[in-house]
Amino acid sequence: FSLEMAQLFLILCFILTHFFAISTSLNDQGLILLSFKQSLQNPKDSVFTNWNSSDPNPCFWQGITCNDDLRVVSIRLPNNRLSGSLHPSIGTLLSLRHVNLRDNEFQGKLPVELF
Repeated sequence: FSLEMAQLFLILCFILTHFFAISTSLNDQGLILLSFKQSLQNPKDSVFTNWNSSDPNPCFWQGITCNDDLRVVSIRLPNNRLSGSLHPSIGTLLSLRHVNLRDNEFQGKLPVELF
C-alpha cells in the first residue's frame, strides 16, 4: 500500500511540476522582444528592469502595449540611447501597429520583416 502511495505521489508531483512550467513560461511575443533586447549594444538596464523571462507575457513590460489577446501592438522606447540594429524578429509581431524608437542610436537598415 505505501509503495503504491509513493508512486502516486511521485506521479502527481511530476504532473504538477510539468503543468506549472508550462503555465509560467513566456509566450512567443515575449521571446521575440527578448531577442530584440539581446541584439542591442549596451542596453540601458533601467529601460528593461521589468522585462522578465519568467513572466507569462510581456504585456506589463515598460514600453510595451498589448491587445486583449496578449499580442504586442506597440513598442515605445524613445530617448533611451539604445544602439545596435533592429532585430528582424520584431517583424514577426503580427499585431504590432506602432513603434516609437526615436532619439536612439540605431544603425543599419530597417529589417524587411517590418514591412
